[in-house]
Amino acid sequence: MCAQEPPTLHDKEIVQGFLRGDKRDYDTIVGWMKEMVRNNVWVAAITHDDVVAETCLTLLTNLRAGKFRFESSLKTYVQRMTKYTVIRLVRAHRRAEKYITEKNMNPSNPETPEQIYEDKEEVFLFHRMLSLMDEKCRELWRMILYEELSYKEIAAKLNVSESAIKVRIHRCKEAAMQISERLK
Repeated sequence: MCAQEPPTLHDKEIVQGFLRGDKRDYDTIVGWMKEMVRNNVWVAAITHDDVVAETCLTLLTNLRAGKFRFESSLKTYVQRMTKYTVIRLVRAHRRAEKYITEKNMNPSNPETPEQIYEDKEEVFLFHRMLSLMDEKCRELWRMILYEELSYKEIAAKLNVSESAIKVRIHRCKEAAMQISERLK
């Protein structure tokens, strides 16, 4: 097995600049992300900006925690992270489709074409909202809406108190409201 190449000074400088908020280094990293996004986003409910924002947040968290060990190039690390963000968002979108069934979201006999359009727009916004929520909230919504678990059952499954679940759900509802407002 080959020895790992030492990290390039260039990558270290870009990481330091990104963490400082230098525009040039930020633009370099976002450019790498956008290369991946252009080739990998195929779900209409997921925008390029969502992928870049999610990836930037994850990257910033990982860099601050020292998780990037310079074992690959920074560009490769960023592009892989972007690819996995796309995959995670697509999976979240697909799971969201299971949350909303045609029976629950569409009236049996819509009265007007406008009502049909509004219903479809509501479903689309719900999918977008779920895709923008963090993984813990999506998991709670999945257990509530898809598995139809009670708060007590969720608490047992996650090994926390029922009151902790109620607090988490309240916070997730608040997050959903904020996202919903941004989407309008």
